[in-house]
Amino acid sequence: MPSDDESGASGGTFPQRAAAIRRGMYKALDDVTYIYNFGKTYLSDLRAASEATKTRLLGMSRALDVHYNNFNTCWYQLGEMYDLEGKSNEFPTVEDTQKNSDLKKNYFTVSGLMELIKASSAAQSKPADANVTVSEGRSGRSLPKINLPTFDGQLLNWLKFRDTFTSLVHNDKQMSVMEKYHYLRTSLKGPALSVIACLKLDESNYAVAWKSIMDSFDNKRLLASAYLDQILNFKPLQGKATPEALNQFLSNVTDHVSAFKMLDVTDEAQFILFHLTIRCLDPASRELFEMTYSKPDTFPTFDQLSQFVRERSLALQLASNKNPMSPSTSQSTDSTQQSSFKTSKPPKPKTPKTTLMVNKATPGKNEHSSKSSSGGSSTCIACRGDAHHLLSCQTFHQASTNEKLSMLRDWRGCLNCLSPMHKTSDCSSKWHCRFCPERHHSSLHISTNSLNCITTSPDMKASPSLSTNASSPECDENVLLGTAIAQILDARGQFQEVRLVIDSGSQNSFLTQRCLNRLGLKLSKSARKISGIGETIYEGVKGTAVCVIKSRCQSSSQLITEAIVVPSITSYLPTSILPMSVVSRFKGFELADPSFWKPGPIDLLLGADLFTDIWTGKVKEISEGGPKLLSSIFGFIVMGKVGQSNNSSTSLLTLEKCDDLNFQLERFWQLEEPTLSQQVLDPDELRTENHFADTHYRLDSGRYGVRLPFRDPEQKVGDSSAVALRRFYNLERKLKNNASFCEKYHEFLTEYEALNHMSPASSPAKFVIPHHGITKDGPEGLKLKVVFDASVHIKGGSLNSHLLTGPKLQNDIRDILLRFRHHRVAFTTDIVKMFRMIEVHPEDRCFMQIFWRFNPEDIVQHYELNTVIYGLVCAPFLAQRVLKQLSMDHGPEFPKVSQVLLSDSYVDDILTGAPTVAEAIALRDELIKLLNCGKFELSKWNSNSAELLENSLGRSDLVDLSSPDEQWVKILGLQWEPQSDQFSFSIGDPNPSYTKRGILSTVARIYDPLGFLAPTTLFMKSFIQELWTQGIDWDEPLPLSLQESWIKLIAELP
Repeated sequence: MPSDDESGASGGTFPQRAAAIRRGMYKALDDVTYIYNFGKTYLSDLRAASEATKTRLLGMSRALDVHYNNFNTCWYQLGEMYDLEGKSNEFPTVEDTQKNSDLKKNYFTVSGLMELIKASSAAQSKPADANVTVSEGRSGRSLPKINLPTFDGQLLNWLKFRDTFTSLVHNDKQMSVMEKYHYLRTSLKGPALSVIACLKLDESNYAVAWKSIMDSFDNKRLLASAYLDQILNFKPLQGKATPEALNQFLSNVTDHVSAFKMLDVTDEAQFILFHLTIRCLDPASRELFEMTYSKPDTFPTFDQLSQFVRERSLALQLASNKNPMSPSTSQSTDSTQQSSFKTSKPPKPKTPKTTLMVNKATPGKNEHSSKSSSGGSSTCIACRGDAHHLLSCQTFHQASTNEKLSMLRDWRGCLNCLSPMHKTSDCSSKWHCRFCPERHHSSLHISTNSLNCITTSPDMKASPSLSTNASSPECDENVLLGTAIAQILDARGQFQEVRLVIDSGSQNSFLTQRCLNRLGLKLSKSARKISGIGETIYEGVKGTAVCVIKSRCQSSSQLITEAIVVPSITSYLPTSILPMSVVSRFKGFELADPSFWKPGPIDLLLGADLFTDIWTGKVKEISEGGPKLLSSIFGFIVMGKVGQSNNSSTSLLTLEKCDDLNFQLERFWQLEEPTLSQQVLDPDELRTENHFADTHYRLDSGRYGVRLPFRDPEQKVGDSSAVALRRFYNLERKLKNNASFCEKYHEFLTEYEALNHMSPASSPAKFVIPHHGITKDGPEGLKLKVVFDASVHIKGGSLNSHLLTGPKLQNDIRDILLRFRHHRVAFTTDIVKMFRMIEVHPEDRCFMQIFWRFNPEDIVQHYELNTVIYGLVCAPFLAQRVLKQLSMDHGPEFPKVSQVLLSDSYVDDILTGAPTVAEAIALRDELIKLLNCGKFELSKWNSNSAELLENSLGRSDLVDLSSPDEQWVKILGLQWEPQSDQFSFSIGDPNPSYTKRGILSTVARIYDPLGFLAPTTLFMKSFIQELWTQGIDWDEPLPLSLQESWIKLIAELP
């Protein structure tokens, strides 16, 4: 409880109440300081301290937490009082801050001393668990102690541990069995210790424990494979040969080769060939081989593997009942290929991934079976021909909806995916009819007023959909939408054919995501929203892409447009094969799409932005009431009414609409799923990598220089000078009205010019970058961040739209944090102004100019930015690539620290460490040397080792190794307490609103990439899913039972 001096806090004037609380706060500090001084005076040498002194300090420490909590209570009361009086800037004072720092230092020191006393007391009753040593004093000679190695289950360390432990402990006849068991348990860690963890610490169990360890790890086959893997995975030496690099080769490759030879492999060549080839087999075959051929302490040969593969291949052929040499198989394959050109077959179905048989229903049975074509009377229920999938049946595809329903009346297969292997109720497909929410195939859809309409799921609710161009499902005539084959320029400068649909009712052109990936075009971010019929909004735009289109028939000029990228545009067009009586009318014409009559995918929707450029103004009517021919640069486009409808409809951009919050919630769950990081460079990323490798350079000082990776060699960008000048005048007005903002902005650009990161322009500007400032009030005053907007929207494209982004080189945050936790001595540091330490080539600086003047009375001047800025889309790649190049150039000189720079860094933050303080100091010094080769400097050092921070580097005053004043520091979004080497969380007060929106807001604020809070957050996320399944609206108050459950979950947060 707070002291009695706080009794006056409830009355009196504000200074009196503040003074009373402050006295209580200082009294709590004095109590903690007293305990601290006692421990420092009487326990300076813990081993020499008496038990009475230790017991007294333990008794005093029971009140330590009370005094600490009293201080914090008074501290928060003072903060609230000053806030209510509008004097928040007067608290805390310098003296208050110092008192707070002293309290935390004394409190944590005493707490650590308590843990040492407890540990020393516990150590007296059991053997030491670390640094196990064995003395050779029994021989009568004074020999140094030999440290027993520890074994954590890594096979490469097994032989060293086995031989050392056997010679020093296991074979020592003078040592008792119980002592050997203690030494064994204290020498094992991790997976190795888990092998014997369940055995009781008893003398009779030592032999069992040792045998278990030998059986688990003393396997010559596993050791041989481990040594070969180390040799195969060794990274080839790069650059000029150096003694350090060659020594690294000897220590890695030669040592493993020697260890491999010591295993006495019967036939080394056969086993090596076996090891290289078995890695090419699938996991199931590898597992079967190991179970069949592998025996203890034997080495399989390549001949055994070859024999196994032949036997398994024959067994699989026999089990599949297929003979690869059968003429019927090849004949059917050839006929299938020929028929794809000669007959009118529907498109290949998307949902079925294997060829399924459609069997005739057998009367009197409730089941249907699937037979092979060679095994019985399996026939298609539509055409009564050979067995094939319904979606591949021409008779079924050309039939009307009512005829299809009549064919399927006695069929017991799935009406949703048209598979004969299961019923509709058992269908696992996520798709359903695209015209209604019912679980039936789209080709079976008819209007709801028809008596034959299939309704397999009447309780499903339809959701609104977006459509830019649709035909009514109740119309009496089918309308053919115009399609064309055109050519589009890909990322490699080659033209590829695409199939497009003409829609003059759309303001923009659209491109599918699949086509974008095939062409390798650059996807630019876009905040556009598509509005369709009924002003419905579609939020699923992926971005935009610049498309260059030309005709495949004429040498006409190229068309350029910025197409909107969406997941899909429409279904196959047309929806069914047109009758030959209609198709034959258009023979002899140069058609834009020669296969207009056959269903096929659509890659591009050509909208009104290009419609007037392709239309040449002629319309030909072939027959009355039939499709017409519209002349275009692509050829004649067939479009118009076809005849009687099959009661199906076609919609362009038909997509299920969901509100933005629901979409973000689905993304919320997707982000929780583990993913495998498998980076594959697309053509643009490969171009960026090659561009950097060919154009980067180094100055005499060692600093790196780069060229901007332009998308096009002409480097034609839009003129942004007018926009940049207008924004600059707006910025000047803001600076004039805000003195502190103006001071910070001038300080920033003054430093920019003083460091030669900015200088007066030396060439005419080709692009002027607008800039503005973002401010934030903090404990240390106003903080400013200057933003260079290289993505400004202008005609002709911004600078960023003409630059290649480059591949992602950042390491995964979770991997960095996990590696960071492995180190006993950990430290973090920050690369000072990393982007600005990289020079931009003088010829490219004309694209990086800004407007600025230090005095409003002066003329506005052009300044060029001489270094990489964080407003460029390629800046992250250039910065990370320079660090990678630095590691490659100086890797032989600093082999260990170069790997740290590649694997333990995230942008400009480095998180690493070492097993001991001495190794950590050496690693820190090498890291400084390596980065200094590229003229990079380090700052903001933090560590769990005071010795590492206090140790003087004696090199540069720019490296700050002082410990921070705060109790915790922020690393990659997490709070790390260096003194206790622990991560902590500051979640704050949960959202008081008991609604789905408020609960989701609370859960989404918890940033926990490593899953420390998973035992609690897992139930919280499960609770949100429960709200979702119950259909509770976003702002609907939760029932009392759910509110109580949520309160319990919040109370479980640590």
